[in-house]
Amino acid sequence: MPVTKNAALRYRVIDEKLRNTMRMYPSLEDLRSACEEKLFGSEWNEHVSISSIEKDLKFMRNEFDAPIKYHKTEKGYYYEDPNFSLDKIPLSEEEKSALKFASATLNQYAHFGVFKLFKNAIQKIFEQTAVNMGGEDDSFIFFENTGVEKGSEWLQVISDAIREKVEMKLSYFSFNSQSLKQFVIHPYVLKEYKGLWYMVGFETTREKILTLELSRIEHIATLSSTFKMEGFSVEDYFQNSPGISVNEGEVEEVVVEVRKDIWPFVKRIPIHPQQKKVNETDNSVELRFTSYIAPELIHEILSHGSGVKVLKPSSLREEVLKELQAAFKSYS
Repeated sequence: MPVTKNAALRYRVIDEKLRNTMRMYPSLEDLRSACEEKLFGSEWNEHVSISSIEKDLKFMRNEFDAPIKYHKTEKGYYYEDPNFSLDKIPLSEEEKSALKFASATLNQYAHFGVFKLFKNAIQKIFEQTAVNMGGEDDSFIFFENTGVEKGSEWLQVISDAIREKVEMKLSYFSFNSQSLKQFVIHPYVLKEYKGLWYMVGFETTREKILTLELSRIEHIATLSSTFKMEGFSVEDYFQNSPGISVNEGEVEEVVVEVRKDIWPFVKRIPIHPQQKKVNETDNSVELRFTSYIAPELIHEILSHGSGVKVLKPSSLREEVLKELQAAFKSYS
């Protein structure tokens, strides 16, 4: 059963109160007020209910085997086993492995832009798992190093603006004009693709949604004006995108033929998120999907060499053929 952050904190507070030998047998109200103070402090008008504490006690008994008992004379709760503590609950081997992998995964990003804010927490997790699980060196987990960090310095300010729904004014380098462009943006979402970070947002002058690469941003100023994000869904927006591009043109039906020997790879790592197998022979598999005809779709098809052939549309087929002919010419 998943545990919310607030619930997990309440369990820790309850555990601490039940182990306090100086003030034994806390009542439901004692536990409730302690949790409320820990979670919200005295200045916030937020409350923890008695029923929440009762559910917490039941959960701790059932899920953690906590020996929680009620003392009728003292009118309060206590641990029947005075040595019990949530900190001493053992992890299964499967849970240890999962936690190790999660720690190693998080540690890979400890140096990266916005994740620097979590570096101490990530490091504590990594060190704690090493101590509690025998301290062995799990240097068998490696991640691709793209070497791209430019732009990651904007992750924090953009994520804050998205959360608070405030406008941003930014200077953005245009490859077309080879100059800086000024935009006022309503930031909607951050998206990572192929090792690069992008921001999707509404540009106020042209009144259109743009996808901007963070590494091309030179400056950002957060404005005081706010906005409402209405009618935008990131899933719908990228539904027919082969990667990060969303064209103004119409979506087209794409049919490709995949050679049988590379089909296992294309099945695991799709050419397009929406691809579906529509036919299969002894030599090939036919895939169909709808997509914008974008550069990353052409690059993805070309990455499979002779293993993938475009059947339709003719416009995409011609683009791929043009690139193949140019490549052949460069080698001749």
